[in-house]
Amino acid sequence: MRLRDRSAAPISIATTIATGVSVPMATSALAILALLAGCGGGNPNQMEPVDAAPGADADSDAPPPIPIDANEEPPPPPTLGVQLDRAGRPGVGTLLLGTLAAPSVQADIQATYEAAADPATWRTLVLPNGATVERELSNNLAVFDGLDKNRAVTGAGCGNAMRYINLPGATSYQFSARLFADDQLLVDTQLSTCGIYFDLELFQGSSNTLFPTTCGGRTPIHDVFDMTYSVLAAGTFGVEINGRVPRLGDDVGPHADVTTTFPFLGAPR
Repeated sequence: MRLRDRSAAPISIATTIATGVSVPMATSALAILALLAGCGGGNPNQMEPVDAAPGADADSDAPPPIPIDANEEPPPPPTLGVQLDRAGRPGVGTLLLGTLAAPSVQADIQATYEAAADPATWRTLVLPNGATVERELSNNLAVFDGLDKNRAVTGAGCGNAMRYINLPGATSYQFSARLFADDQLLVDTQLSTCGIYFDLELFQGSSNTLFPTTCGGRTPIHDVFDMTYSVLAAGTFGVEINGRVPRLGDDVGPHADVTTTFPFLGAPR
């Protein structure tokens, strides 16, 4: 702290207030007396004695200090609980699991799906309704395949999903079901830009004709649900050839208030 008295040149001293803390200050003798009178409420000419063990008797109910052994090993990290979310492709669990089921049944199906931590079991995992993940996804992909009816896309209506197998049957949506069951982001680290969400999956879903121009993955500014809706409803026909712009969507744009510091996004909309 610096206090300046206009009537005297500052002098450098150190004083100890009742707490026992040594406070360096540059001030005049008059300013020191005013400081002691304002903080201590006693005689400014008499300083209270310093407690040899400050704080020892300030609170008799305070717990004793915990001794620290420098050689003691730190405690082990806590055991992780059940996985709550795979944090893979947005919308897969919400849209394709228990789509037509009662809310309580859907919640159980989605919780079982999200808790599966081993990718080797993701496709064959048996859900509470008795279906494997692949079968559950296949059944509900058929529901979304018709959303593009009367829209200006190739093959509008049923049957234009990614690599759809003609004649409705148990394997009609097998490719898409297996792709979505592998619920993790695909990234090509050899490509330096990442401007298109789902770019690598579109390459696979087009029988390797839509060559990826970006690394895939996702960023906070990707409109991931527009891409998801478009692909579920119309497969690779749901995106523009140039730029891979989704042709269908939810009429809600991506976040514009993006920053480079945590938490990176503004308030949810």
